[in-house]
Amino acid sequence: MVTFWHRYDTEDDWDGCLLELSLDGGDTWSDVGDDTNIGYDDAVMVNPQSSISGRRCWNGQSPAFPTFEEVTLNMAPYAGQPCQLRFRMASDLSTTGTTPLTGWNIDDFNVTGADILREVCEATPVCSGQETDAPLFAGLDSAVNPNTTGCDAVDLKWSAAADVSEPVSYLVYVSPSSPVPLTTPVASTTALKYRVPGLTAGQTWYFVVRARDSQGNIDGNSVERSVTLACDLPELTVRSTSIAPLEECDDDGRPDGTEQFALSVVLLNDSFSNAKNVQVTLRDNSSNFVVLGSTASFGDLDARHDGAGDQPFVFAVTANTLCQAVGQLALDITADGGYAATRTLDLLLETDITVQSTNFFDDVESPPAVPFSHYAEDGGDAWAIVTTDAYSPTHSWFVPDAGGITNSSLQSPPLYVSASSVLSFRHRFILESGFDGAVLEISTDDGNSWTDIGASYNSQQEPLGPAFGSPFQPGQAYWSGDSGGWLLETVNLGAMTSPLGESLYAGRTALVRWRIGCDDTNSEPPFVGWWIDDISLTNSQVSSLQCDATPACAISAVPETQRPPVASLLHQNRPNPARGTTAIAFVLAPGDAGPVRLTVYDVAGRLVRNLVQAERDAGHHEVTWSGEDESGRSVAPGIYFYELVTGSRRQVRKLMLAN
Repeated sequence: MVTFWHRYDTEDDWDGCLLELSLDGGDTWSDVGDDTNIGYDDAVMVNPQSSISGRRCWNGQSPAFPTFEEVTLNMAPYAGQPCQLRFRMASDLSTTGTTPLTGWNIDDFNVTGADILREVCEATPVCSGQETDAPLFAGLDSAVNPNTTGCDAVDLKWSAAADVSEPVSYLVYVSPSSPVPLTTPVASTTALKYRVPGLTAGQTWYFVVRARDSQGNIDGNSVERSVTLACDLPELTVRSTSIAPLEECDDDGRPDGTEQFALSVVLLNDSFSNAKNVQVTLRDNSSNFVVLGSTASFGDLDARHDGAGDQPFVFAVTANTLCQAVGQLALDITADGGYAATRTLDLLLETDITVQSTNFFDDVESPPAVPFSHYAEDGGDAWAIVTTDAYSPTHSWFVPDAGGITNSSLQSPPLYVSASSVLSFRHRFILESGFDGAVLEISTDDGNSWTDIGASYNSQQEPLGPAFGSPFQPGQAYWSGDSGGWLLETVNLGAMTSPLGESLYAGRTALVRWRIGCDDTNSEPPFVGWWIDDISLTNSQVSSLQCDATPACAISAVPETQRPPVASLLHQNRPNPARGTTAIAFVLAPGDAGPVRLTVYDVAGRLVRNLVQAERDAGHHEVTWSGEDESGRSVAPGIYFYELVTGSRRQVRKLMLAN
């Protein structure tokens, strides 16, 4: 039995304390804090600056603080094994508030019913029964630049060693010159891959991996791999789009002949190099459009960041557009240094949506009235209906975890979400724990952008480790590992709101998708995949497209130089994530000229900063926020919301504040 007394006072939800145990001499550690008589408080926020991002831990203030509390850990499950315990505290780069935090105090550590192991000189002149053969190991297979932000990491991979004295661990050696000194490894791991972080870009690095068995025997391979770290060129893609009606004939929000719309675009710099002075021009790529407002500036987009333009584009649909025609718009994108690219947007025109009230249910036994779709953005599309396993009765959707880079989705038909709609489904997964994972996502803009909703309600997700080519970000929560059988997931979509109380999905048509992401290898043993069955959405409506029934109306096109502000729109902040200062732009339509309020809130809905609370004229406006609260104090990194309230509407967007 282990007992100790402690108290803690850390930044709540951001910094925390862990109790961990090792059975292999400190090579690997497992979390045992929740096995104590007290257990952890809750999970800290997902934060890439923290080494315990998203994990459960002791955080905030201990219940009896400043009084110490006794903690007890039953060591019976580890009987007969040499154990080590460690107390680990982790924090991000800053704290909020002006009151100093005490930290973590530990006292009176006591172990009963155990032997303390100490190293002493060998008393026997000849060792009998000790294995002295080193593992059979072929050495490092590959070293690859994964193009991480800052170009500061290399991914290493190797095949398993053979040895009778298991478990085998692998020692990683790194050097800026060859041959690599084999004196002090930078890491020890039992996995068959490792990401080496913190390397300097613009130079060549050399790597060696050796195998060590449980008796301490190390193989002598000299296989050396090298990588020259260099950043890639900028790559600008369309992250999301949205259209807002300016002049309509039927007020259905869908583009039909003679109608005018404002097009807002968010670009993503999907590379590891910054893009400077990003400019975009909109042009019609088919006969279905007339472009009225063609230019927008996106400023500077840092690597792996996104941002919106300083104003929306404006287009009109031509009067002779046919039923369900697909029109195409083109975005010509330029940036300093000679970067130029064209991205296209397809819009379905001259349509109406009809809805039918229903409780949507698909048991995957017979095709639904409106079928599911599936596709892959990376790797092959391997989604299929199978009979290898099912919750009821014999069929289910399945996608394998095959050991290659995968980004593949199963997507629902359009579903109308009412205020009482509840989504549920059954699933089972066997995925490479910590490296391959699965998420549930929703879109309310026809699939242009997606929001992860799995972590908002599910308790069995775990954070992924370094992503070896995976589309997911390390440290965030996904379904991973072995579910242990079929699980029921339920999420009340209709009741979901933002921290400011705004309904997120009720009254809207949405797409739901189940997305799997895998890196480029699978460690032993082989992993199987993900099964989905019995998908249900209660109190819903299934929508279908019909030809637009409203005759074209007479709307005159206004030249760009003469047009008034197009609509009251709140833009995405630039840059996002923000470091230091970020710009927030908004547009006021003539009818919304007057009192305006622009406010920043935290994830709990608490006021952080009033940015604008005054009269404003119609037109374009921009303000900056330097990450400070009403008292001028810097706030903690994390997720925040900003809200624009005008005479006609209320709009909310999300921003990320980074260190």
